[in-house]
Order: sequence, then C-alpha cells, then structure tokens
Amino acid sequence: MSNVISDEVERITFHCYRPLLSHFYVGPFLFLYSLWAAISFQSEQSIEVKLIALAGCVIIHILCGLFCVWSVEWKTLSMCYSLSDASRAYLAKVVPTRNNGSTQLCAINRRKKESGEEELWLDFQQTKYICVDGRNFKPISFPVNLKIEEYTKSKGLSNDDVKEADKKWGPNVMRVVLPTFQELFVERATAPFFVFQVFCVALWCLDEYWYYSLFTLGMLAMFEATVVKQQMKSMSEIKKMTQEPYLVSVYRNKRWEKVKSHNLYPGDVISLTRRSETVPCDLLLIHGQCVVDESMLTGESVPLMKECMVAEDGSCSYTGSLDIETHSRLHVVFGGTKVIQHSPAANKNFLKSSDGGCIAYVLRNGFNTAQGKLLRTIMYSVQRVTANNFEAFMFILFLLQFAIAASAYVWIEGTKDPDRNRYKLFLECTLILTSVVPPELPIELSLAVNSSLLSLIKMGKCFLRSVIPFGFASLKKS
Repeated sequence: MSNVISDEVERITFHCYRPLLSHFYVGPFLFLYSLWAAISFQSEQSIEVKLIALAGCVIIHILCGLFCVWSVEWKTLSMCYSLSDASRAYLAKVVPTRNNGSTQLCAINRRKKESGEEELWLDFQQTKYICVDGRNFKPISFPVNLKIEEYTKSKGLSNDDVKEADKKWGPNVMRVVLPTFQELFVERATAPFFVFQVFCVALWCLDEYWYYSLFTLGMLAMFEATVVKQQMKSMSEIKKMTQEPYLVSVYRNKRWEKVKSHNLYPGDVISLTRRSETVPCDLLLIHGQCVVDESMLTGESVPLMKECMVAEDGSCSYTGSLDIETHSRLHVVFGGTKVIQHSPAANKNFLKSSDGGCIAYVLRNGFNTAQGKLLRTIMYSVQRVTANNFEAFMFILFLLQFAIAASAYVWIEGTKDPDRNRYKLFLECTLILTSVVPPELPIELSLAVNSSLLSLIKMGKCFLRSVIPFGFASLKKS
C-alpha cells in the first residue's frame, strides 16, 4: 500500500494481472462445466434438471464477469495479485477520498531519465502522480511557492527548459474526450438493473410471454437511449468550456516569439493582453495591471482588478515565498477568466512585450489550473443524485422476503404432484422471485428522485451549494 500526499486520494495499492486461466471467471468455471458434464453423463436425472443446473452455472458465470465491470475491487481480486511496491507492478488501484470520484485501476507508466534512473508515474482523474521512493506517490509539483524574487527576475525558459517542462508537466491541454453513443449505451446496458431486467425478459419469453417481453425490452432500450442522448448533450456542454489554442507572445531564449497557447509551460513568461479568448493558464502578474472577468469560474459578475507584484519604482512589498492562497485574489490571473482591460507598466527599465501587454509568469497549466480543477470537479467529483443506492436495495430486500416465502410455497405444493412439469414449476418460482423488481422500477425511481428534489427545493430543505457555469450544480441538504 502507498501513502499518498494528496487531499484527493486516500490510498494506492499495486497489482499485476494473473494468467488468464487463473482469473476467477475462467479457470474455476472450466472445472465447473467439466464437472457438470461428467455428472450429467452418469446421472439418471431428467434432462430438465440437467438443463436447470447448466443454466444456473451459466448465470453465475455471467454475473462473475459482470462484477468485474461493476466493481473495481472485485476485478482486482479476481484478475490480479498484489505487490508491496510499485517497481514490479504494472497496475495501481487508486482509492479516492470521499466525494472525489470512484476507485480506478490505473496503469503505472515508466521512463528512463538521463541519469539512468527509472521514473514511475500514473494518471488519475487527469492528474499526474509521481512515485517518490518506490512506494509513495504525490501529485506533480508546480512552481507556486518559490521566492518572490525568482518570479520578478525570471527571464523565461530556454529550448532545453521547454523540453524538460514538456516531459514533466506536459502541454497546456485540457482534453475532454466525448464517448460515442455506442460506448455510453453499452455502459448503461451493463448496469445491474438493466441486466436484471433483460434476465426477466428472457424468463418471460421462456414462459411464452413473447409480445409483452419484447415490448418491455424495447421500452427499456428506448429509455436508456434517451438517457444516453441527454448525457452526451451534457458532456458536449462541458467540452465547450475548453479553449481552442491561439497565438501568445512568450519570452524565450531572451527574445519575444509567438507560440500556441497549448505549448505554454510553468516557468514561461508571457504577455497578457485584452482579447476575446480566455486566459490560457494560471498566471502571476509581474508587471502591469488588468481588469479580469472571473464569472466563468465563480459566477461573480463584478470584474476584479489584478495588480502586479512589482511597483513602478521597482520595489516589492512582499518578502519570502509566494503564498498562492494569500496572493491569488490580487496578483494571480486564473485560467478560464477573461481580461477585459489591461495597462502595461510605465517603467522603461522593466521587461517590455512586443504587443504592449502585461508581463506574467506561468504558474500552472492543463488540468491543474483553476479552470482545469473545475472541469475535473464536474467530470469526477460531483455525485449524481440517484435512487440506485442503499435505501433502494434495502427496500428490494424487504420485498424479496415475501417473494421467497411465496416461491417456496409454490415449489413445495407443486412437487407434491408427481405429474407436474418440473421445468414449468421452476420457471414459475423464478418469475415470482424476479417480480420483486419490475422492469419499470428504474424509470419510476428516476421520476421519484426528480419529484422529491423539486419538492424539497420548494419547501426550502435544499439549496444550491455552488453555481457552476452551464447549469452544473450540486445539491446539499440543509
């Protein structure tokens, strides 16, 4: 197990895939099917009993495979073996802290440094975590706590510095990959409720309820397709928050040059001007001042004045290191905001840009900027309000007790008649058990959740915790 120096990750464990035959859903079931074949060949039981036993094995086999899709814990247990350190592992199970997304199985990446040492890292929720001692991971660090004079006297990056920065931090890109309709539909179709409903439809087909079964299956597929369409629309709105690359004046190799905004790295010195595009990354204002619209990030419509770290006479009122929490409101221009007015420094001894903009130092890029953190919050951290939770399953278990009692009564009474078809009897008992969860339950629960939230809002029991652009909001109980 790894100790992670991060507020977003609770722990990391290291794993490797076992051989295919040793996977829980492969090797044991090969033995089980062989055992069924041997017993069926020698047994004098009816063919119906043998087929029921085979159907039970197939259902358990399918469920074991689906559990690998539903649960990362089960997938790790059934397909992987654990290791004590990351140097021999190829996979890492990352468990986030509460309300920071779900557990993921991430690949451990490797590269050789020029010194010959091997560097290990993994990407979790668009954040890069570096292995520091073979066991412990920490998020990649950015130059946000340097001495103040290191920022004010910076002369930008050289070509060699750019190459190293690209290896360490990567480009200033926030890629929001939109899944296809087919991928999202498959994800919805392998959800536990949907799989259970398809199983019920198959049982009804065996009992000659063809028309009702096919109509129900078509209704479920149409409902899931509607949900997928709405999900794709929401994700396309998220993608609109990302900015297309544009040309920026950057001071590199002791001269000004035009560079695409996605090629900016921490340590770059750029010229910040008023323009229609948003600020490409988090910046520390060194010379000049500007007025910034931060409504994209905070919802606040009042523009804010950002002042430089260095006064016109060349003095700096701050000593020591930069504290981004303290200095952010006055001196940091966040990515995703928009400059609506700027004025460069009047002192001719200061560094001047070719386009007359303010001089700023790049602090963070990519998904580590303020805008990137907002995107990660929307994509990973915000929990959906849903009824597919503990209370719903407890309600189903309560109803299941009555279904088990009724099914047991039907089986006991039915077996008293030696002429009764055991296949039909077993099918009827199974249908009684599955009737606890009707096919319309997910639709009913979704409607119930929406109605409940609207009622709570009208009663004043719920309020919007934060206003996020494009209508993304989370609800908190007061």
